[in-house]
Parts: sequence; C-alpha cells; structure tokens
Amino acid sequence: MLLLFWDIKEKPEVKKKIARKLSELEKKIRKSNKEIARVIFTDAKKIRDLNKFYRKNDKDTDVLSFAELDTKNKFLKEEKTLGEIYINYDWIKNGKREFVELFIHGYLHLLGYDHEKDQGEMKKLEKKLRELV
Repeated sequence: MLLLFWDIKEKPEVKKKIARKLSELEKKIRKSNKEIARVIFTDAKKIRDLNKFYRKNDKDTDVLSFAELDTKNKFLKEEKTLGEIYINYDWIKNGKREFVELFIHGYLHLLGYDHEKDQGEMKKLEKKLRELV
C-alpha cells in the first residue's frame, strides 16, 4: 500500500485525487516485489535543505529519492520497501512538472536508475511508463 504524507497544505479533494492516481500508477509500474515506503509531498525549502544535507547540492530540485539500500537509517530498513520519495510540491503548483512525472522519476531512482550516468535509458523508461497513465 502506497503511503502519502503532506508537509504542505492542500485541499482534501486534491489529495484524494493524487493518492488515487499514484496508487493506480504504482500497481501498473511496479517492477519488483518491494513497495515504496512512503511518498512525501513537501515544499521547495525542505527539498533544498535535504538536497544540501544529503547530496551537498545547495539548490532547489524537483524530486529526491532515498533508496533503502543506500541509507544507514535503520528506520527504513524494512524487507519489503524500496525507500522514500520526496516530491517538491511547489514545482507541481507552479506548473514546472506534473506529480505523475515526478513520482515515476523518483521511483526509477529507487530501482537504481541514474539519468546522470546512463545513456538515456532512464529517460526512455520514464516516457514508456508515463504512457501507462
């Protein structure tokens, strides 16, 4: 079951719509027997703080993924989870990106894909998965 958390304010009907859409999408695209531990919708400041602390990159970003295999945080050490995805909701509200697009991007990072190192495979897979929606 996909768990969503909101660090920001949003109307309940919008939250329900997003939750329903992401749950359906997660079932369609799941590529392993592991689930995402949680998806956290947060603001640009929190994303920037996380990006600075964990990636030593002091800038705003759209999505951050924390794979269970990459972390020493025992809180995430569950056998059936991939990790966490933090989504910058300010980017969604400002029309920079769509929540489905950010979810897919974060999910692929949890599976080990890296667009900064690959030869375009992650981008191709993102496009293919977006077509499922």
